Amino acid sequence: MQRVAVGQLHRLQGRLLPLAVDRFNQSSAEATFSYAPPVIHSIEAVEVAAHNTLNTLNAFNTLNAFNTSNITSTVNIEQRVLHLHGDNFGTHDATVLVSGEECVLLQHNHTFIACLAPLFIGGNHTVSLAVSAQRSNDGFVLFPSPAVLRVDPLLVESTGGM
Repeated sequence: MQRVAVGQLHRLQGRLLPLAVDRFNQSSAEATFSYAPPVIHSIEAVEVAAHNTLNTLNAFNTLNAFNTSNITSTVNIEQRVLHLHGDNFGTHDATVLVSGEECVLLQHNHTFIACLAPLFIGGNHTVSLAVSAQRSNDGFVLFPSPAVLRVDPLLVESTGGM
């Protein structure tokens, strides 16, 4: 077990760390020390940009009720950067999960983490943080639902009647 000097504790993170006090060539019995687990106080989802544009082309309607062969629609799916604010985030060995998917770390210190969220299409998603095997409380972030931005052409020809 590696011994940690009391003056070095501010540089560490985690739980069950070995601890001993050395003074005048005397050593205390070894004990363990655990930092408080990480705590998420708030989460902000910041839009990066329209990341993926999904273009769809509808096929010809086989019932010939109307011709949709030339209709296209565009849907943007926005990429988000999450800003986590809290305490005890450490300085390394952090993993942020959004609904079980990894959020890629961009910036990390004891009270702030920025990460690039996975692409999700709408809904409320759970955010969790683990630092040196200590898990945080869960937070939640709302991803916007996709929106149809454009349909071309605006009018559709129809044949037949009803």
